[in-house]
Amino acid sequence: MRVLKTFVLRLLIDSEAPHVLHGAVRAIADDEEYTFTDGQALLALLYEISLAALRTAGRSGPEEAMPGALGPHPEEGGEGGGEG
Repeated sequence: MRVLKTFVLRLLIDSEAPHVLHGAVRAIADDEEYTFTDGQALLALLYEISLAALRTAGRSGPEEAMPGALGPHPEEGGEGGGEG
């Protein structure tokens, strides 16, 4: 099962420390905002959000879970994607 989630990523850049990665990720569907303070925290956050989305998709209808929506193109030998 594949789940499609849309987010807005805001990077906050400090001119005195431009190499430091921090900011916020906002989930469009539920309007929740999650903050992060470095690259590892961002990756961990995205991983946790992904797991939560998969758990939720297992209990929801087809509007949340989109099987094959992000699969390979038919010309690549996959079964997902659009018509073809």
